[in-house]
Amino acid sequence: AQGLTDRDAAPALVLELEAGAALRGRIVDRNGAPLERLRLRVEAQDPSSPRGPELTTRTGKDGRFAIGGCPLTPVKLWVELPTQPPRVQVVENLLAGSDELEIAVDG
Repeated sequence: AQGLTDRDAAPALVLELEAGAALRGRIVDRNGAPLERLRLRVEAQDPSSPRGPELTTRTGKDGRFAIGGCPLTPVKLWVELPTQPPRVQVVENLLAGSDELEIAVDG
């Protein structure tokens, strides 16, 4: 049997992954009360940016959320409000990786 040499090995595969950051914050109503179980979605602010996986989460009992893997460019946060019929409020120009945000929405 003949052994493999370094020359027989497959070329190395190099993957370059774009780093992501977490968008963290707290959603409150206009009176400062936390809003729980709101569905949130993040997307790039720039419409020409490539679309990655859908980044979604829900707020916790204290209104807090964290969404990892966000682009390192400004993003939009879509907040689904628990109204009838359901409404969406969009918060623009947020930067993931910055301090925790407090976002007041119309409840």
